[in-house]
Amino acid sequence: PENARIHMAKAISLAPTDTYWRGFTEASLVFFNKYISSLPSPINLNETDRVNLQAAITDTIKSAEEAIKWNRNNYNNWFTLARVYESFANIGIPGALEGARTAYTEAELRSPSNPAIYLGFARLDALAGELSKSRANIEKAISIKKDYTEAYFALAQLEVKSNNIGAAIRN
Repeated sequence: PENARIHMAKAISLAPTDTYWRGFTEASLVFFNKYISSLPSPINLNETDRVNLQAAITDTIKSAEEAIKWNRNNYNNWFTLARVYESFANIGIPGALEGARTAYTEAELRSPSNPAIYLGFARLDALAGELSKSRANIEKAISIKKDYTEAYFALAQLEVKSNNIGAAIRN
């Protein structure tokens, strides 16, 4: 991931575009996930790890925001920011869930028929324990794209979480 970040940074320095900033963000997110999985305990961090973790979070968010600065109208830029915040929400970073919702809402405004956005909302709802909202968003994604395998898989996972194994198997 670090080589990808270096190459994307070089591309940005030569021709800064939202596409390159999104690429840098994706590489930064991979770097962040690799870094956090290498920590012995994300709860009891020493000062160096705490500073490095905070820098990785800040850098990843800032790079996604740079893509948005280059093109506020491209839903992909908002979708990328939403995925960044969603990743952070999954590990309990305060405010990340709300940041993800806001960014997914902006993506939805720009691409209301994109089923991946509703699946993103569904994951956030499930993370917040709002399973009926999660189900409604998954069903909306499926209504937009009938063969959306990822949505059917998410629905099956939701059914398992709801202890409805029969419905999970059907999905």
